[in-house]
Amino acid sequence: MVLLAAFLALGAMADNRQVRAFALTMALAPIVRIISVVMPLASFPQPFWYLLTGLPLFAGIVSTARALQLSRAALNLRLPPRRRLRLDLLVAVSGVGLGMIEWKILTPKAAVAAGSPLLWLVGAALILLIFTGLLEELLFRGLVQRVCEDLLGIRGGILATASLFAILHIGWHSPVDLAFVFAVGLYFSLVVRFTRSLLGVSLAHGATNVTLFLIVPLFLRSMG
Repeated sequence: MVLLAAFLALGAMADNRQVRAFALTMALAPIVRIISVVMPLASFPQPFWYLLTGLPLFAGIVSTARALQLSRAALNLRLPPRRRLRLDLLVAVSGVGLGMIEWKILTPKAAVAAGSPLLWLVGAALILLIFTGLLEELLFRGLVQRVCEDLLGIRGGILATASLFAILHIGWHSPVDLAFVFAVGLYFSLVVRFTRSLLGVSLAHGATNVTLFLIVPLFLRSMG
């Protein structure tokens, strides 16, 4: 709450456009944590956690982008050039490997119960793809990276974006996972710098979490 108030105050008082944009965008980070704390998430199945926290976060991203007059192209919310589409597809596939690595680090339980109907499994996967893949990449590699690069330059912006991305994973209480997520954040940021599109990293991010929370734990449980 203190961070949220501080960032909003800085954004309201700053004369420099880039500083104001940075402060207003950074206010979204504490909002993510506040939403996850105040919502009665334990009353819902785990996949719905991402849906319930994602809807107000999406509204915050859209409102901030409009306030800063950032277009979809400025947020990299577009398809890559045809010559780079193959690279984006390879990046998307890499998400499966990233999910396996992160599962080895965290070994979380499956987000759905074993023996769940196929339709529920598909629904859970779609929620993860949209509300952790697309939504979080729109926030980090779209809005945050654009604003940080404007203020700090390309290198500083990429480092700041990857750092914030890692910090918001601190709830897992794993230094190894923080280092891993920071490296993944750098990887995703560099891909977006090259392709100018969120397509590949959004699919990769979603595939990472589908592998982490669904595919690997359910497969291992079925194998006993």
